[in-house]
Amino acid sequence: VLSTQIILPASNQLFNISPKSAKITNMSAKTLLYYEFGEYQIDVLNGQLLQDGKVVVLTQKSFEILLFLVQNRDRIIKKTELFETIWADTFVEEATLTQHIYM
Repeated sequence: VLSTQIILPASNQLFNISPKSAKITNMSAKTLLYYEFGEYQIDVLNGQLLQDGKVVVLTQKSFEILLFLVQNRDRIIKKTELFETIWADTFVEEATLTQHIYM
């Protein structure tokens, strides 16, 4: 089973997000769509990362990267794809990615 390893900047903790440990919930179009792993939840509609129900402060780009990695946790993502998805039509250097994620 493929998994994505991430370190959340706010806690510096390493998490493995695999298809078995992530829950995707969408009860109806009016309720929240979120991913849950450990004590963390990603609230997709509100663009927030929560830890035990409390908001973890992330930049917008950091949130977008985290969400993209979680949504694609079952496959290997090339760095070029990450750049093209998160920074479409914008030239960025690798240092920009480093500012937002630790691997």
